[in-house]
Amino acid sequence: MRGSLWAVLCMLRFFPDKDVPMTTDTPETPSSTPPVEEAPAAPTPSASSATQRGYIMIAYALFAVGMMTGLAMMLGGRGGIFLDLFAAAGAFLVYRNRADFIGSIYESHATWLVRTFVLTLIGLGAGFVAFSFTISRDFGGLVLLVVGLYYIYRVFKGFRTFARARKIADPLAFV
Repeated sequence: MRGSLWAVLCMLRFFPDKDVPMTTDTPETPSSTPPVEEAPAAPTPSASSATQRGYIMIAYALFAVGMMTGLAMMLGGRGGIFLDLFAAAGAFLVYRNRADFIGSIYESHATWLVRTFVLTLIGLGAGFVAFSFTISRDFGGLVLLVVGLYYIYRVFKGFRTFARARKIADPLAFV
């Protein structure tokens, strides 16, 4: 049994052996099969338009849930509007997939949402610092109110433009 297995492996050129003749193709004896040309690799698309639209829609939904959570906390008396984990998840989703949006109308929405998150985070930090001082509590509350309204405005403006399937004219603008 061992001898026959060795002979088969030698014939398949796994282990060259003196007993089994090996044939080689030389230029004078062309092989019977013509060379196969490989087809050029098709370019891989980054992501389909439906996938891009889905990512942006999920991000806007997460920003809206974050907005509602912040409003509920403000009305509940536990503090001002804050940027919670829902908005952070939406910003992370868009930021992580930002390369997929390049060249599409959703690129402006991705930039808009990330800037909304960052600017609101900076504004809330400034508002909480101002609110922590006893003398400027009114000013801190005003800053938190303005930042909350700013956040609501940007989410609604972006979603309205998204629902119309248009890109945001200037995603780097403050308003």
